[in-house]
Order: sequence, then structure tokens, then C-alpha cells
Amino acid sequence: MAIILQDRPTQEKVLTVLNQLPPEGYLSVCVSQEQIDRWWKIKQDSLDLRGYLKAFFSGEPDPELEHPELNDIYRALRNVYVNLYNVLSLGWRQIKAFAAHVNYSIPNSPGATLVQILEDRAELQIAPILAAHHTISVKSARTILRPSKRLLKLIEKPIDTLNKAEKREVRKYFSDRAHFLAHGREYFLLQEFCINVAEQAGQYDLVLQDAYEALLKASNTLGQVLASHIHESQKLSGEIWREGIVTNA
Repeated sequence: MAIILQDRPTQEKVLTVLNQLPPEGYLSVCVSQEQIDRWWKIKQDSLDLRGYLKAFFSGEPDPELEHPELNDIYRALRNVYVNLYNVLSLGWRQIKAFAAHVNYSIPNSPGATLVQILEDRAELQIAPILAAHHTISVKSARTILRPSKRLLKLIEKPIDTLNKAEKREVRKYFSDRAHFLAHGREYFLLQEFCINVAEQAGQYDLVLQDAYEALLKASNTLGQVLASHIHESQKLSGEIWREGIVTNA
């Protein structure tokens, strides 16, 4: 099964695009120092991910970043994209065929698709700072990524077995979750399309099914790592971006 991003041309394309993200055109339309500072932060994010992928491609040790906790994050993120490429490659015939069937335009190869997904990720990161108004809530992220054990138990129960207060709590969770996930959904359409096709095709292809399950495992690990860094004991605040100016939420 181990395709695992071994073809050199795709490796070079991935490293090249990460070196160019986010597009410098966005820097030219930043009007505040906060926007400029965030653009450079997003740039560093792309370079850090690039460093971890480059180490994987070359077989060299992973880089050690200035902030130790970031090493776990980028290692987990790198593993998601490596496993995503495996799914794209193994399921490409089915993905390409279904895209043609539903008249959905996709890139012409697994490698080009991965590059597009990485570009979409950078677009998602840059969009809030250029919006007229946008709120980023750490509290909502914490709740979505790491609901309490009590809330998890309520979610697992049939809704008609809950009392009124419990029903309100569960409904609020799913409302907050929908709002949280809705932001940026357009940037994940290509990724979601490919993964969904691969999931269905994997029912008839055990090798693809194994790759899909490996991707799920890598994604869950990333979620756990991210959640561990926004624990309730940490003093993190959200952000409100308005006309290029950011304040704490």
C-alpha cells in the first residue's frame, strides 16, 4: 500500500508551493500592521510544514522548532497530508471518474490535487484577516474539539431520553459545531469530495480502505494534538477582525 509521497516530481511541487504560500499578492492589500504581522505568521506556518515534509521526503530527522509544542502539531499535520496523498493516489481512478460523472472540475493528478488543497488551506488562513468582519472563537474551538465527558455522554443518548436542559445543551453544541465548521467549508470542498469518494470506493477495495482508515487515524491524532494546546487551563482568547484591526474576543 505504501505510496506515501515517494514520487520526486510531486515532492518538488509540494515543497515549491509551500515556499510560495500565502501568495504575496495578499500582502500588498494588507492595510494594517496587524494584517501584515499575521500574513508573516501564516508564511511561517507554511514554511514550518514545508520543513517537516522535506525531512520526511529526504529521510532526515524532523526539524526542531523554536516552540517545542509546535513540533507535535507539525508532525501530526505532516502525517495527515502524507496519508491524504496516499488516499488520493490509490483512489484516483474512482475520484476522477466520479468527478467527470457529476461534472465537478478537479486537478489532473493526485499530486496537483494535493497542491490545490494546500493552496486552499492558505486561503482559509488568510481570509479572516481581510474580511470586513470576522470572529475567531477559541472557546468554540475548544468545545468542538474537546467536549466534556458529560456532554459526550449526552450526545450519545437518544434525544427523547434527555430532559429540557440537556436537550438545550446538546442542541447548542451542534449549533455551535455547525457554525464553527461552516467557516471555511468552501476551502475544503475539493478535499471533502476526494475523501468521500475514496471512502465509498474503499468498500470494494481493501487497500484503499486501509489507506482511508490510516488517514482517519492521522486526522484524529491531529485533532487530539490541537485540542491539547487549547485546554481550558490555558489563557487563550479569541479574535475579532474588523477592517484590518484585530481585538480579543
